[in-house]
Amino acid sequence: MRIVPFLTILTYAYPAIKYKSFRAFTILINGVILHGILHDSIKMIYFDYFINFFIVLYTLSNHKKMKLGFFLATLTTINILTWRKYGNHRIVADIIHSLVCHIPGNLLLIQHLEKCSSITD
Repeated sequence: MRIVPFLTILTYAYPAIKYKSFRAFTILINGVILHGILHDSIKMIYFDYFINFFIVLYTLSNHKKMKLGFFLATLTTINILTWRKYGNHRIVADIIHSLVCHIPGNLLLIQHLEKCSSITD
């Protein structure tokens, strides 16, 4: 188990429960499996990228903000580059991954869900 990303992925439980968000629930389950159970599986890493790519595309298609899309693309690029650079130093890569992907991604998803829920209310 990779404890740092596992703990930060658990923050997706908040939007999954509060907003009944299928996206947050998918990220949560996918992240628990990847970071908690199959953390050494290359296939699971690629599956994680694949699923999260479509979740980001779906969110952006409904959010219609190019700045958000650029920000998410930048975060993903930073994450991939640091994983390649610090791959042998797992804890450094895990901390960077958590700070660059999990926490901002969760906050942006919550912001998007707040905006969507205020429109429907």
